[in-house]
Amino acid sequence: MKRWQTAVAVLIGAVVAVGLGYVLHVDMQSEVPNTTLWVGVLTAIGVVLTAVVTQVSTKRREIEARHFEQKREAYQGMVDVWTSLIVANMSAIGGTGKIDEQEIARQLVDLKRQAMFWGDRDVVRWWIEMNEDIEDWAQSPVDMMFQVDRLFRLMRQELGKDNSGIRQGDLLGLYLTGGRKALLDARKASSAG
Repeated sequence: MKRWQTAVAVLIGAVVAVGLGYVLHVDMQSEVPNTTLWVGVLTAIGVVLTAVVTQVSTKRREIEARHFEQKREAYQGMVDVWTSLIVANMSAIGGTGKIDEQEIARQLVDLKRQAMFWGDRDVVRWWIEMNEDIEDWAQSPVDMMFQVDRLFRLMRQELGKDNSGIRQGDLLGLYLTGGRKALLDARKASSAG
């Protein structure tokens, strides 16, 4: 809503409120209050409140619907880059070990930009934590994989998917021979070694 529209709406609301206040004040001065007037006033207030709540929720849904496609595309890009990076980097689980670090760095910067504009609060928070803990993650690729799996679950949740029954490691496990068990075995091996 533009400023002048907001000002006009506030002015009209103030005039209506003062008018209703005056009418109710006059009615309260009479010996027998007009119950029909009170019912009408309460009904009018209810209708106005319902209209305002409906308008706000409709606007919110319209905005979410317009942004859904951008979120979906951004999240698809994140899934593509992370899975290619992880599968290539995890030679212990069948990866090639060949990655172009400059290309990955460029793609990660692009993913962060997309997350900043289209990501839900939890997805943005994940990227912030990733930036803060990147050195720890670099030393433990398996832990990094579990963190990326967490990102995937956050993105699914925001896109309206139900994650109940999906355990930590299940989503990335889809890309690995042996699935989630391979991730858990790799975590045990990295902890033992």
